[in-house]
Amino acid sequence: MRCLPLVPAALVFLSAALAAPQQPSSSQPSDGLDLLKRAAQRYADAKTYALAATEETTQTGDYQRTWSKTVMAAAEASDGRYYFEAHSNIGGAIRASDGKTAWKYHVEENHYTVQPAAETKSKSSGAMPLVEMATLTYAENLRSTLADLARGLHAASLSSEETITIEGKAVLCQVVRIRNTDENRADPNAHREKTIWIDQQQQTVVKIEELNDIKHINVPKGLPLSTVRTITYSKAMLDGPIPDSVFIFTPPADALLVSEFPNPMDGWGLPTMTGDPIPALKLKSPNGKIVPIESFRGKPVIIDFWATWCAPCVAAMPKLAELYKQGKDKGLVFVSIDQDEDAAKAADFLAKHGYDWPNFHDGDGEIAKLMGSSPLPRVVLVDGNGRIAFDGNGSSEDRLRSHLAELSPEFRDLAPKPQQPPPCVAAK
Repeated sequence: MRCLPLVPAALVFLSAALAAPQQPSSSQPSDGLDLLKRAAQRYADAKTYALAATEETTQTGDYQRTWSKTVMAAAEASDGRYYFEAHSNIGGAIRASDGKTAWKYHVEENHYTVQPAAETKSKSSGAMPLVEMATLTYAENLRSTLADLARGLHAASLSSEETITIEGKAVLCQVVRIRNTDENRADPNAHREKTIWIDQQQQTVVKIEELNDIKHINVPKGLPLSTVRTITYSKAMLDGPIPDSVFIFTPPADALLVSEFPNPMDGWGLPTMTGDPIPALKLKSPNGKIVPIESFRGKPVIIDFWATWCAPCVAAMPKLAELYKQGKDKGLVFVSIDQDEDAAKAADFLAKHGYDWPNFHDGDGEIAKLMGSSPLPRVVLVDGNGRIAFDGNGSSEDRLRSHLAELSPEFRDLAPKPQQPPPCVAAK
């Protein structure tokens, strides 16, 4: 995984900012709910903020045990500037804006986009790539989650003070505990306990630990599942000046600038190679001849990754064959790479169905090593300059045709035909 330092400018600044008091509460709360409301209001009222947090989640059931971790940072200013970064088992992503320019960066793909900030506001959100949905969404909601601490509660108990250690620093905290009976509408199928540690001096949240014992899942006698979620807020600054450098993203030297990230429906929602130069693949033909992918340079190439045991691959082949038939006289090259254990089985299948394009067998896994492992079916479109224009689900014929039609004028007639609306049927 390619990892960037987590908002280094923000963390250095926050370390210094937290050394000084930040408007501590002038009076002691009467109970836990009162304390929660005061702390939540601080986050809700903040004109600027910078937060860093780590969330760890453990799920345990009769037949499973999973652990996951997400590291997040978020900062916003009142003039529309922002910085969000998150890393998890799904991947890492960054979204930032200095008010004039907006950046997005996907860590594992090492791709980024640059747009005027005004354009990002005017565009609809559309479908969100998985890495953003599963990571950045949490970072973007860090402040709002804390501002809603007291929502849905009619009570909360105030426990004895505790001193806990956050990044090597002892913090004296007031402790609030919440149970099902404190909620306005408790889930009858779950037992929930939440403990919240609040910095007594700063009146900011430093840790939340939540236990959820779900008795039933979807069906009355579903399997029980216990979830323990711990969030540690290592940095928190509210209503303080944030350096301009925090809101400026500088991509790594080897990062690739792309116009936009691929449609999340391509590539099963996983990171794709769209926009990357095609690796130096050495395609091995049945007679032992090596065909370098560079030999097709100057022409668009469709590469179909498939296997005889992959039912969707087999189902997609007739449409791919039709596309190849329509485009080969225009210069379109079509090759397939099978992932069968037995090369003869794939060759026999193609011959039986009359598919006459070149097929190559990745027997030693060298192609998979260069192209990465991806669910089948997978289709890659390479433009004449050797750059991947489409990397997606092999069943996505319309999207493949759309990308091919955009490569050059001679392929425009291969674009997907608009669907005709169903005929109107008069009601009887």
